[in-house]
Amino acid sequence: MKPTKKNRNNKSKPGSSAQTAGKANVRIWIWLALSCILITTLAIYFKVLHYGLLYTWDDNLYITENKDITALHFANIKKFFTTFYVANYQPVTMLTYAVDYLIGGRNPLAFHLTSILLHLLNTLLVFVLVRKISPTNVWVALVTAAFFGVHPMHVESVAWVAERKDVLYSFFFLLSLIMYADYLKIKNAGRLLSAALFFILSCLSKSAAVALPLVMLLFDYYTGQRFGWKQLLEKVPFFAISLLFGIIAIISQRSGIQEMAPQMKVVEHSLVVSYSFVAYIFKALVPLQLSAVYPYPAELGANLPVFYYLSVCVVAVLLFFVWCSRKWGKEVIFGFLFFVATIILVLQIIPVGAASMADRYTYMPYFGLFFILGTTLVKITGTAKASLRKFRIPAFFFVFVCFTIFASTGYSRTKAWKNDYSLFTDVIDKYPHCSVSYYNRGSYYLDFYAQVLYADNPEKRKFYIENSINDFENSLRYTLTQKKKAGAYYNLGTAKAALGLHKEALADFNKTIEINPAYYKVYVNRGNTLIALGNYKGAFSDLNIAVSKTPPNPLILSSRAMARYALSDTTGAIKDLDLAIKTDPTFSDAFINMGIIKDDLKDYKGALNDYNKGLELNPGQAAAYSNRGVTKIKMGDIEGACEDFGMAVQLGYSPASQLIDQYCKKKTAR
Repeated sequence: MKPTKKNRNNKSKPGSSAQTAGKANVRIWIWLALSCILITTLAIYFKVLHYGLLYTWDDNLYITENKDITALHFANIKKFFTTFYVANYQPVTMLTYAVDYLIGGRNPLAFHLTSILLHLLNTLLVFVLVRKISPTNVWVALVTAAFFGVHPMHVESVAWVAERKDVLYSFFFLLSLIMYADYLKIKNAGRLLSAALFFILSCLSKSAAVALPLVMLLFDYYTGQRFGWKQLLEKVPFFAISLLFGIIAIISQRSGIQEMAPQMKVVEHSLVVSYSFVAYIFKALVPLQLSAVYPYPAELGANLPVFYYLSVCVVAVLLFFVWCSRKWGKEVIFGFLFFVATIILVLQIIPVGAASMADRYTYMPYFGLFFILGTTLVKITGTAKASLRKFRIPAFFFVFVCFTIFASTGYSRTKAWKNDYSLFTDVIDKYPHCSVSYYNRGSYYLDFYAQVLYADNPEKRKFYIENSINDFENSLRYTLTQKKKAGAYYNLGTAKAALGLHKEALADFNKTIEINPAYYKVYVNRGNTLIALGNYKGAFSDLNIAVSKTPPNPLILSSRAMARYALSDTTGAIKDLDLAIKTDPTFSDAFINMGIIKDDLKDYKGALNDYNKGLELNPGQAAAYSNRGVTKIKMGDIEGACEDFGMAVQLGYSPASQLIDQYCKKKTAR
């Protein structure tokens, strides 16, 4: 039966309103799905906005202790482009820190917000890039972007401000590839030039970007470009840029981290590299036992666990599978080689770090693995074979479950990055033999909890100093580099000296100097310890060494002044204190020590003025209140002296209680 004219007229025609509406609905659905991915990603990282900066692990070197980011003057910008920071060349990354500082000072909010926004943009760019190279099915792009946005292994790169370079280089890396993907469709020199400019910006953000020319060749392969001299010649500038920044990276890292990796035999080294490679792939699918530090196995030098040997077999099977996959299409080969090309430089083939692997190294490489998952899903759900179509619903369910698990695990993982304590406690729980984690947590206990947060609370201060001693002793039980070992003994001595254990502190400082005689800070602390033990001649010798190794330093000068004074060199002591005050007019200890000397010289008015200035700058110095009280006694101000003695006792300086008994109770009795 032929259709009626009416029925024929109702049939949708190309360009009809029905088809237009259908395409509009599809576009709305795509944007809704992408919006859900971005909103979920933002929800995972939202609480990170309330976190601080890490006190002991690179955030301090890049931000809190870095004066270069406090201004955007030409001199500062020039320094970003001519200086290595933490053994890395990353001028564009340093510029972003300076912009963050310009917006919010050292408030962590601005720094965290920038990193999170960059990650959201990268997730969007991943979607755009996949659409460029695989335009026939939006599911590939959505799955790749979804896993990229929420995967727990990416938390380190986003939540750790010092790893801004990861999200920033990836941002320009993806833009460069998008421009190149456009160039492959429309051979326009402007697009190729744009790709080159974004590539340079990526290299200026992190040296890992040098892998881009290899990825461009993979794009040629995947999009079916005819391979020839033209394709090679157009990439010569990219390889030249890659070579230049590769050389710069080698120079920058040579002095910074070359001694951090342990000595390994060739077989051990090969097994560690093989295991790390397999572990990266495994954690892409099963992100368990994530850690800020993955220490080298404790069994190095003995017998490595059997799974290190098995990893070689797994690598062989993977390579065989990838080779066989060519009969099904290019997707697996493309995604796998993308992963290899972008991660091979950080596989510790040349050992350069204190850890065998790191979550942050997967930030860009996982694009390739997620692309494989996305294309595999599409092949299953879009197949014409009835035997495979039954897997459509399970496949969609699998993606939804994975997305949910990755998102919830990522949300939970961000909690570890709240501060140094939570981060390194998490590492210690998973890897009890990780010496660097004890070292860093001990430093946090000592430098932040004891010296900053609870500086005015004697009981808690003592508690955290004792905890730091325990952590430093634990760090020395496991493998440490000579530099870290010297630092551990130095910190042990500093902590023990703070508890008044001067003889034990002296022994630790001596061990520090045995390991690293060039470590000038130990001469300062050993000098102060020798002063406490009454060895002024030894203290003066140590402090002289420290002064000779540094520009004028008010702390060292002030300590040497007291050693000089104890050796009856009053003129030299006053000269040192004058220079200390001139160097830093806000250094309270110099004024307090000047007050001590003037009091002994019977210049009570001058002593009182110096005590007042020192306590105005730092009201928390308990012993200084007691000393000022003694000066007031000599000036006849008993009431003022008793107030100072009371304040000294309140701040935890117990000797002042004897002065209260001696002077203040008599006053009350009268």
